[in-house]
Amino acid sequence: MKRRWLVVLVFLALTVSFVYAGSGVDFKEGKWEITSSTEVTGMPMKIPSQTHTQCMKKASPVPHQKQPNQECETVDVKTSGNTVTYTMVCNTPGGKMTGKGKITYSGETMAGGMDMQMQGMSMVSKFSGRYIGQCD
Repeated sequence: MKRRWLVVLVFLALTVSFVYAGSGVDFKEGKWEITSSTEVTGMPMKIPSQTHTQCMKKASPVPHQKQPNQECETVDVKTSGNTVTYTMVCNTPGGKMTGKGKITYSGETMAGGMDMQMQGMSMVSKFSGRYIGQCD
């Protein structure tokens, strides 16, 4: 059970750890608020939503939140208009996780999701973000 919680915590960190999606994506630079929710198959307890803020720039338009013990690589990043798809591969203390994600940006908002798989467990995350003002 402890290992399962570790996997869930790593996945939660990943839901806000996206990779560079390309400079052609339309969004407004500044401070963004990003909220994510995650469901894990086989987990009876509901995982609380997480919200964080981040200063986003055109040079790096993808939200991220670095976590310890997290070695992730994003591969197969594709941009089509304001939609970005990607694959994320992570080596964690609990094993290897692989997931596919999709983010769609629209000026001052974004929405997306990611589906991660690890040793028969499925973790589905949904996230949304909104521009809230100038960076500090």
